[in-house]
Amino acid sequence: MDFTTFKDRESQSFESYLEGLFSHLGKTALREAMAYSFYAPGKRVRPLLLLACLASFGFNPQLGYPAAGAVELIHTYSLIHDDLPAMDDDDLRRGQASNHKKYGEGLAILAGDALLTLAFELILSTPVSDATKIKLTQLLSQTAGPSGMVLGQALDLAGEGEKLSLDQVSDIHAKKTGQLLRFTLEGAGLIAQKDPDTCQLLGELGLEVGLAYQVRDDILDLTASSSDLGKPRGSDQDLSKSTYPSLLGIQGAKDQLAQSLHSCLELLKEIEKASHFDKSILESFILSLNLEGDWDG
Repeated sequence: MDFTTFKDRESQSFESYLEGLFSHLGKTALREAMAYSFYAPGKRVRPLLLLACLASFGFNPQLGYPAAGAVELIHTYSLIHDDLPAMDDDDLRRGQASNHKKYGEGLAILAGDALLTLAFELILSTPVSDATKIKLTQLLSQTAGPSGMVLGQALDLAGEGEKLSLDQVSDIHAKKTGQLLRFTLEGAGLIAQKDPDTCQLLGELGLEVGLAYQVRDDILDLTASSSDLGKPRGSDQDLSKSTYPSLLGIQGAKDQLAQSLHSCLELLKEIEKASHFDKSILESFILSLNLEGDWDG
């Protein structure tokens, strides 16, 4: 099975699950702002990767719905905050007005805060042992927090207008983008009760997928239209950010993308050898990250 087939098979059931996440909240302006961004058109690739990884190990994907939902909640909060005037100052996200343009900066910040904290409530409902819940919560804290995604955001903010080295740019994106993808795959390994070595390989694959995505995103930021991107074209250039194309040139960035995709495929082979694992779903996803693929992140 390829990733597109898996997504088509699983998306409706998973979306039905997500639709109930805010049902216990009152009808407030806060809930409306949360829902505005969370239910905006998006491909749900991060949570679907977690579910696909579970299916590749032979598990029912529904076992991972709470963890997958938590990933999407955190990703959405990060987008709301990233679009704020104090950060990237973007007016468009997923083809619609950014949250702060719709609801104002104050409520947008609070909506992001609420999505973040709800993610930890949700992940504790994963139908696994208490010991595994603790491991999942620790991993999510590490990958999304001050040593992971948030640190990457801070380094990215500090680097605006600065001439950064390739190593510095790679470090920023390993944290900003790669760490949450690390949780996506390593977390699936924890839920599937896989051994530490396999979980580590899954985490490394998540980091490498994050690198490939970021290189691809940097290239598309210069070459794709705003309508295709779902956000303003050239936003990184406008903020004078160091990117893979600015450091390596367009062709050099394309070469880096090809190298990263190759590394992803090699890691996938190692995971297949280490555990009972059908690599076909994730392999097709990795191949879709070439510049002709349609992952919008």
